[in-house]
Amino acid sequence: MFLFAYDGSVNGDWVSHYAVQLAAVHQEHRLNLVYVRDGRANDTELKGKLGRLAHECGRQEVELLFHLLPRARSVSDAIHEFIPAGSDSYLICGTRARE
Repeated sequence: MFLFAYDGSVNGDWVSHYAVQLAAVHQEHRLNLVYVRDGRANDTELKGKLGRLAHECGRQEVELLFHLLPRARSVSDAIHEFIPAGSDSYLICGTRARE
């Protein structure tokens, strides 16, 4: 299972291309996008970015599943709690901007 931790940043947009390419060559042809709501992203802008990512997945014949998570203790905790246990889960991520 491929999971892509997306934060809505320009870096995340860049990493998303690699995530789609990896999912395209995997036997499942599926990408699980994990986004943790932290209040930083503009919903309209995020919707546009996710739409472009969905379009790219469609061109690559990759099924895109959205998982929009509420913030837990931290973004990393929310993502970690979401990832299924086992050795067949792969997390693709960039890094959130640091203040």
